[in-house]
Amino acid sequence: MKPWDQALKDAVVSGGAASFLSTLALGVASKIEAGHAPAALNSTSHWLWGDQRAITDEVSMRHTGVGFVTHHASAFFWAVLYERLAGDWAESSPSAALAAGLGTAAAACTIDYTITPRRLTPGFELRLSRPAMAVGFVAFGVGLAAAAIARARRDDEVASPFYPAG
Repeated sequence: MKPWDQALKDAVVSGGAASFLSTLALGVASKIEAGHAPAALNSTSHWLWGDQRAITDEVSMRHTGVGFVTHHASAFFWAVLYERLAGDWAESSPSAALAAGLGTAAAACTIDYTITPRRLTPGFELRLSRPAMAVGFVAFGVGLAAAAIARARRDDEVASPFYPAG
């Protein structure tokens, strides 16, 4: 288990990757299902503005900005848990990283849509179908995994630098 300080540092990258990939996937799903790429991200602002007022299609600081910050903060929160509880194991192999990333995404989805109060859910359900939401959560897990894989490869290169024959 990683120490908290290292988990927090590593979560900046893994949370950023998870946020980026899931935002991209949700944007594509929003374009397909709602006709507007920012729709799902805007719906994340429902915790502040309410469900009806968060159902908007245009890019705005009020909805898209709040939605992005909310989604990114949530990604960082889950990334800290991922790094703390599974980060060392995730860096042992790409398959471990993917299993840990998808497991974290599954835990986030389960908690977000079962025990979290309705007003604090991600809000994607206001604009997207369950399969589209699942794509977003899978992208989230892949983002966590990608960061762990990249970190492990970087650490391997530092530990085993290339020495030219000669």
